[in-house]
Amino acid sequence: MERYFIKLWGVPTLQENGQSRALSEILGKQLTELLCYFLIHRGELVSHERLIELFWPESVNPQNALKFAIHRLRKCTQAYAETKDQEWIVTGSRGYLFSLQAPVDSDLHQLDILKPEALAEKPEWIETRVRGELMAGYSSLWILPLREFWKEKVITLAQDTAALLEQNGKSEAVLRITQWALALDPYSDDLNYRYLSELVKAKEYNRALKHFDQIYERFYHEFGVEFEGRSKSLIYFLSSERESTHTIQELIEEMNAQEDGTAFFCEQPVFRKLYQARMRESRRLDINSYLLVLDVQGVSAELGNQATDALIQIVKNQLRSCDIFTRTAACQLAVMLMLSAEQDVHKVVKRLSQRLNHKYPTTQVRIYYHAQKIEQPSSTSAV
Repeated sequence: MERYFIKLWGVPTLQENGQSRALSEILGKQLTELLCYFLIHRGELVSHERLIELFWPESVNPQNALKFAIHRLRKCTQAYAETKDQEWIVTGSRGYLFSLQAPVDSDLHQLDILKPEALAEKPEWIETRVRGELMAGYSSLWILPLREFWKEKVITLAQDTAALLEQNGKSEAVLRITQWALALDPYSDDLNYRYLSELVKAKEYNRALKHFDQIYERFYHEFGVEFEGRSKSLIYFLSSERESTHTIQELIEEMNAQEDGTAFFCEQPVFRKLYQARMRESRRLDINSYLLVLDVQGVSAELGNQATDALIQIVKNQLRSCDIFTRTAACQLAVMLMLSAEQDVHKVVKRLSQRLNHKYPTTQVRIYYHAQKIEQPSSTSAV
């Protein structure tokens, strides 16, 4: 008995006799989606109501639409069943299901039963099976959570396999499978940490630093916040380990040489530490400092992100070296200002807004702000 294979990862494809053909060429797009839904839930009875809810929610006569689609689907798949028992779509009580007896295998079924021990013997197997995204080219709402579920399942499988390979001392195989998995989820801290750890073990320090820099830049550009986690801590440790020692005079000269007179931009954890230090010093040294939060609102999310990127440069260049700021969200900055009076905060915001509105008119982008004096918690006052 001939068996057929349906590949759901990537473009849904039917494979037979060594030949591959997109399912949409055989069934059309709607029937392909319907067949894939049945195949993903193989052996499960899917009710009429559920099918109508997913595929014909706005149909005038959904029952007829469902029956006609099932009729067409069965007619198209008859050629792939030698007997009635091998029919792909079976009628159940108030629903339909993809038959367990149908002579069809799928990549999802193979992935579902695959164990790390088997994959560790042949790690390249998953690279050839899982490419792109599940049901590429289809965007119905029911597909999206399934796509995320299977991506997480595959990544977990890759992580467990990498751990097994690491135990067996197969460093190159660990690097290969983690690098492959990072193509599916580039911002996974666990995957990045394992990948970087293997590079460090192999003393591939420059490669590790280059990889992290690329991830760091991509993450910051996409989300507007710093990439945090164990992988970042590992890279910071690696960087400090590779630095040679300095005399106190060399350190002083190096730090003085870096002074450029602009406001200091830092990541959020550093900003929090500096804020706490500034708060403790406020009463002891009689320093007037204010925390300023700037919210950028654009007519679109994309424009808001672009304007916030521009605002970062404006803040850096317009404020003083004693002023410290960070990006707390995609369209939000937090700034610590050392000022003598409350009214000076408004002047700072006005100056920053005017600079930003030279490039982005107020009809497109506006800055909203909140400010508060930095003091010990026992007495706070809002501006």
